[in-house]
Amino acid sequence: MSNSFKCTRCDWEGSDLNQVVICPNCDVGHSPQWRLKKKGSIWECQNCYWRGPEDKTVKESECPKCHNEYLKKLGE
Repeated sequence: MSNSFKCTRCDWEGSDLNQVVICPNCDVGHSPQWRLKKKGSIWECQNCYWRGPEDKTVKESECPKCHNEYLKKLGE
């Protein structure tokens, strides 16, 4: 059985979460206007100008509807 989640902002429910790349330096990445940009094989933060390969980034889940990072696991 797959895990189900509920968004704390828009009340979306489901298991198909978006995985987004987050800056390891300043934690920016959940807002669509502050997404990290990929240039070749290097990711670049638009906020703090950190640059690095994908294996140095952080990946976090977010709501596919509103991009909220705060999700509640259902069934707990």
